[in-house]
Amino acid sequence: MAHNAEVMLLDRSHLGVLAYSFATRHPDAIPYGKSLDYYLRHIAPVLPADMRTVILQVGVEDSLRRRGGHPAHPRWQQWYDPALLERMDLFYREHAPELCPRPPLIIETSRLDHDAVVTTVATELAASGVGLPSHVTTSDSHPMIDDAFAIPYNATGGAAVLGDPVTSAFTYRGGQMQMFQLAGLHRVGDHTVPWNPLKPDVFAEADS
Repeated sequence: MAHNAEVMLLDRSHLGVLAYSFATRHPDAIPYGKSLDYYLRHIAPVLPADMRTVILQVGVEDSLRRRGGHPAHPRWQQWYDPALLERMDLFYREHAPELCPRPPLIIETSRLDHDAVVTTVATELAASGVGLPSHVTTSDSHPMIDDAFAIPYNATGGAAVLGDPVTSAFTYRGGQMQMFQLAGLHRVGDHTVPWNPLKPDVFAEADS
């Protein structure tokens, strides 16, 4: 597991997996104890000792309001369960700080607008000598799906599978990348596939 980036912006990280495992009551979910054991054995030992985590929190009611109150796709229904969101909030506040190499900065965003959140995060990063990537959006609206990714985006399942765009297309590992809420598409030449973060130097299989 290599870390060669100054800033990693993640919506689905090891903490996100642990939060979901802690909060979910889905019968097919991996038990939290098993997830935590895997994290302690395989992930925590290789995290940089000086890594600083910034966690953006939002209250359950504000979270639901920001997302329209109901899911756009049936498969997202569980993410609109207030009880699940409450348990995830509990995880990030009471358990996540003990699982980070350094105490995380937890920002309550419910009463902050986008600019205030970005300013707070940027100030924290600047103290460590790094800045936010320029291709990351900081506006209320989603970036547009790049023309290079429109057809494979829809063929892969569109928003129901990949989610909405969170970045514009940007240069990445000899090609182009566009990140979405739930995954990313990587394009080199005429070949576009879902990006596999476990194998960043090779293409993921199209059905992965």
